[in-house]
Amino acid sequence: MRRILLFTLFSASVFSAVAQLVILSPCQSPSPDQEVTITFDASGTSLEGETKVYAHAGVVINNTNTPTGGDWTAVKGSWGQDNGVGLMTQVPGQPNKWTLVLGPTLRSYFNTLSPANAPIYWLAVVFRNANGSKQTSPDIFIRLNKPIALTQPQQREIFIPAGNAIPVSASICSTASSIKVSVNEGSGFVDIGSPVLNTNSISVNFIPTGSGQKIVRVTATIEGTDQFLEETLTVFNQPPTVIQALPAGAKRGINYNPSNPSSVTLVLETPLEKNFVYVAGDFNNWQANDAYFMKKTPDAKFFWLTLNGLTPGQQYVFQYWVDGNVKIGDPYAEKVADPWNDPFIPNSTYPNLPIYTKTEYGIASVLQTNQTAYTWSPNEMTWQAPPKDQLIIYELLLRDFIGTRKYRDLADSLSYLKKLGINAIELMPIMEFEGNLSWGYNPSYFFAPDKFYGTKNDLKYLVDKAHQEGIAIILDIALNHAFGQCPLVQLYSNGGQPAENNPWFNVVARHPFNVGYDFNHESIYTQQFADSVIRFWIEEYHIDGYRFDLSKGFTQRFSSNVSEWNVYDQSRIDIWKRISSKIWSYKPNAYIILEHFGGDAEENVLANEGMLLWRRLDEQYAALLKGNTSTVISGADSRTRVTYMESHDEERLAYELRTSGQQTGGYNIRSVKTMLDRIKLGAAFFYTLPGPKMLWQFQELGYDKSINTCTNGTILPSCRLDNRPLPWGTAGLGYYENADRQRLYKAMSAIFKLVNTNRSVFTSGTILWQQSGDTRRINITHPSMDVAILGNFSTSARSASANFSKTGTWYDYFSGLPYEVTDRQQQISLSPGTFYIFTTVQQPTPEPELIVGLEEPALYNKTIQVFPNPANGRVFVTADETIPGPVIIKLYNPNGQLVYKKQMEGFAIEEIETNQYPSGLYLLRINTARGFITRKLVIADN
Repeated sequence: MRRILLFTLFSASVFSAVAQLVILSPCQSPSPDQEVTITFDASGTSLEGETKVYAHAGVVINNTNTPTGGDWTAVKGSWGQDNGVGLMTQVPGQPNKWTLVLGPTLRSYFNTLSPANAPIYWLAVVFRNANGSKQTSPDIFIRLNKPIALTQPQQREIFIPAGNAIPVSASICSTASSIKVSVNEGSGFVDIGSPVLNTNSISVNFIPTGSGQKIVRVTATIEGTDQFLEETLTVFNQPPTVIQALPAGAKRGINYNPSNPSSVTLVLETPLEKNFVYVAGDFNNWQANDAYFMKKTPDAKFFWLTLNGLTPGQQYVFQYWVDGNVKIGDPYAEKVADPWNDPFIPNSTYPNLPIYTKTEYGIASVLQTNQTAYTWSPNEMTWQAPPKDQLIIYELLLRDFIGTRKYRDLADSLSYLKKLGINAIELMPIMEFEGNLSWGYNPSYFFAPDKFYGTKNDLKYLVDKAHQEGIAIILDIALNHAFGQCPLVQLYSNGGQPAENNPWFNVVARHPFNVGYDFNHESIYTQQFADSVIRFWIEEYHIDGYRFDLSKGFTQRFSSNVSEWNVYDQSRIDIWKRISSKIWSYKPNAYIILEHFGGDAEENVLANEGMLLWRRLDEQYAALLKGNTSTVISGADSRTRVTYMESHDEERLAYELRTSGQQTGGYNIRSVKTMLDRIKLGAAFFYTLPGPKMLWQFQELGYDKSINTCTNGTILPSCRLDNRPLPWGTAGLGYYENADRQRLYKAMSAIFKLVNTNRSVFTSGTILWQQSGDTRRINITHPSMDVAILGNFSTSARSASANFSKTGTWYDYFSGLPYEVTDRQQQISLSPGTFYIFTTVQQPTPEPELIVGLEEPALYNKTIQVFPNPANGRVFVTADETIPGPVIIKLYNPNGQLVYKKQMEGFAIEEIETNQYPSGLYLLRINTARGFITRKLVIADN
């Protein structure tokens, strides 16, 4: 939860903006060794009207003036559990007032405190409803064991018009014979009002003489001894607001002046009335002074101010201080300063980050005139993204993909993905999110690339390089919601959550799957904001489209369960028609991919509009590849759905096979090698089907760590978002370096290459697809080439027909061998987990031994000899019996390149001269009509 820290010279009595909702008795700052009653007023908070309220409480044993969430200890309560621990009692006749007794003493209530006699300085509390879906925010901290507590004003920074009074109140934990308040405005303490006698509280009104620091002293005479409390208030006397229209051309956010790099105009949108706004930042030493008091437009919907005298190229951190109690960065800022998380960003990732440590102010924004523009490559202007129905999307979380976690290093590693054969990268959300180590679905600043991955120009470099490699960039974006650090949430909030009058957000989410705070996409203000976000990334970063997270949540029709949420929703369709038309007005061929998971009727309407929709096939393919051949696969050939066997949200396919694959006799799907072969089988029956496809990162290496793997290696649902070990590098898992896993990568690459180089066949061909049974097949007919794919999904040997479309010579894609078809229904023997891809036109042969192919006849295994081995000259390859033709002998060098090839009608002996080849381990392959034989050959130095 975000903390709001109030400036004070000494410790604050109540350390929260919502502290006025909490009253302690017998006094506001009691001893921890007495019984204490908490009274909470839920009026005006998200808990208003709740029938159950819990106090989730703890204590702070650190002697600090600024406690944070990390200081909690001896916590009492089980978050989200309705188990009675911390359950409050409703005050009779006052439905929004709740009490809880901490007793017999406050110390004994927190019975897990260690050591039991530890000094307790603060009571910490958050109030919640029964299931924890609603809560107060930020955390409330109440100072304990102080004889005098200042209860008013709540804030220690006071913004008031000149001449207005500040109420000052104090409470005493016992009856005082005399209490008085005095204030020092710089010339010594002056009493305010008259002392009060024989009481335990005092209230006075103080009219400051101007802006500045005011020290408030409360003096209480208790049992003949004077006791004191002094606190510092910072007072700002605001000037009259200037009413003036926006400068011509000014838009929301930070407006740079190309002709004057020392000037910038700031525009803050406030759709509903706000009284005043200061700009505070590095340029004015974070002081709310009159020169930085913003002007207001005549319609009161915008505040604006032009800053002059800035140093060109210098970074300035700043905030808007709204009505004295809301401090936010610019919602349209392209860079933010985070005092909690920026210190953990390496300089090598983001050089020269501005130093900003004001945790008491929270997140701020950054402006910088005269920035270095990115120079796009010349061919960027002619870049054409792949057609949407031919997409092979690689879904990628940069945090877990590359050790440095940099945009630029990903750009320099694109050859790995290019060689794999994908043509689009879908980046999980990179808009500024809360924290550093995140999946990104907790956004706060939608125009700022998260600095944890690098600079804005590094991101542009990634997009630019990807386009040069023929790879589109799709951004995953979460515009269903935002989280508490979002300035649009904070600008109109109530207890840390959107207030009833928030122009952008719903107070209560309109659907059951919401996280964060729910955008109201029927609000004109949300529409304007969303349109600006979408347009910005297309125009500024040249991205090729969006995958919209939780697209089914873009509705104002309330639903409390998934079934109701899934009902056809015309209002939701209208919202998406509006958004899509806007996107295509900015970029006509932009991809729009929806994570909708709705009913077919609604999805079909959206698909007919030109949008693509995610379709899960992970469960079906996992079940089939685990050996459950009763599983029927359908929908993988859709041209309007982005289908996938694995995504960031689903359990890893390799893990499923490794932990629950079937075992029959000596065939064990749970073994690594067999698991990898099964994934190849799945790829052959998935990526060869038409329509856009997706794979999750490292699926091509058989990444078999559970989605719920913790950083310590255990598996727990709570670890779903934890960092994952890399498959490569010195500290990685070694998957990339593993020969068997490399064969999976290369086999998938070979399948992608076959599809990509014969697009018209796989996109426009006529398809017959057998979707059930132990053995399955895909048949494609096309004027330029026919394809037959046959595979055995069972755990035992099978014989089946590939249902060839014609007789004659076909070619086994992975072996390169001709295959004579004399009977279209001729039977082919298939070991468990094996598959064949046959084509009527011979294709470039992939590297040998990528898949389990046609079995090597046992006779051949016994009779084929290669000698001498090692060799440094002539090599003899012999067979004890003549092998009938056709026979092809191939020799591959250590890099997998074909260096020798000879075809003959029969084979018994062959000589190969190796003097011209460098030393190393070579593969000799003999392809026959019945299968192939592979032998290793070592060529030594000559």
